Amino acid sequence: MSKTIYDKLERNVCKVISDNEQGTGFLISDKFILTAFHIVNGSDEIKVTFDNKEELEVTLHALINDKYKKLDIAILELNKSIDFYENKEAITILIFLIF
Repeated sequence: MSKTIYDKLERNVCKVISDNEQGTGFLISDKFILTAFHIVNGSDEIKVTFDNKEELEVTLHALINDKYKKLDIAILELNKSIDFYENKEAITILIFLIF
């Protein structure tokens, strides 16, 4: 049976935890997460958890500028690569739909 897009993407969803807020993020590569800027704005420490509940440290990607902030978009960079990222075709569809 063929997997739906939901089935392919479900594992890429993570919880983003910052100093004052928490929200949802989405793994868009083995090292980058898409989330809302207001969740991480002004935070000294940002962590993410996937379904395995392990907390991973991330940093706000250096390329985030005022344009992305106005759109409430942030890219987080994991300190280490994720080994379960494998849904490149589904991510391509998602990014096309967003942008």
